[in-house]
Amino acid sequence: MRRVRRIADVMALLLLAGYAVPFFWQLLTSFKPDALLVHLPPLLPTQVTTAHYQAVWAKSVIPRALGNSLAVAGLTTLLALVLGLTAAYALVRFATSPRNWRKRRRSTGRGGGRSSGGSSCRWWRRGWPRSAS
Repeated sequence: MRRVRRIADVMALLLLAGYAVPFFWQLLTSFKPDALLVHLPPLLPTQVTTAHYQAVWAKSVIPRALGNSLAVAGLTTLLALVLGLTAAYALVRFATSPRNWRKRRRSTGRGGGRSSGGSSCRWWRRGWPRSAS
């Protein structure tokens, strides 16, 4: 059983390495100068250049797209924080303990917070008056 598991682990690692090779190859060739792009014998670049990255930043719309993405992500995070903080404040400020949930279900939909009757009202402690039917 242990041998089968070890063989499966080795196979999984080989499969992951096979998927990773093209990404590393692309990364290595991105730092090679134009003259060495098609030469295979030196696998690692002997001369390193960032000219390709400079061309991408200077001649494409990637900087603007990246700025737009960062703006959207920042505003979304800010909105989530504002909404989450106000919801957290409401949950902490008003009576929301699990022992009050059963009482709220029995009531006729009236509040649970201090502003809407809460547990300090007399009828809340006694239970909602039942209708005589």
